[in-house]
Amino acid sequence: MSGFSMAGWAGFLSTEAQAAAGLAGLIFVALSINLPRILATEGLPERAAESVIMLVGVLIVCSNGLVPDRTQYATGQSFLSTGAVMWLLPSYFQLKAARRKISQPLLSFAARIALTQLATLPFIIAGVLLMAGDANGLDWLAPGAGFCFIASTINAWVLLVEILR
Repeated sequence: MSGFSMAGWAGFLSTEAQAAAGLAGLIFVALSINLPRILATEGLPERAAESVIMLVGVLIVCSNGLVPDRTQYATGQSFLSTGAVMWLLPSYFQLKAARRKISQPLLSFAARIALTQLATLPFIIAGVLLMAGDANGLDWLAPGAGFCFIASTINAWVLLVEILR
């Protein structure tokens, strides 16, 4: 594990952390503008929470990646644990929505589930690979962050625009 360095990733991690924080702010604006409608619509509070969880997760992963002089194993542990929370909570909310049969078109709901998996599982994979000694696990951060941004932007659109239809 000696020779492991996150130095080459500093620019990426810093940029992703800033983008995650900005998009999380957008979600909070959407919540504050439409809070009564969001709270009155079954499933929307959980959908807003999914977005916040994913974006804060990206922020935490990227911030942990910027901690100097961490071992590869410790970095992997932080990615894995954060990724697990990012996966578990939204998956729970979606399972709960499926059980309650919240009215949402099937294709839309399936896309939401798929995006959640694409957004969160890469962080778990990155963590596992880093803990196993494979520094190429870092390559999973980019698709994970990208899909988090896509999923959260779609949810922000729903919370800001679609709710008014």
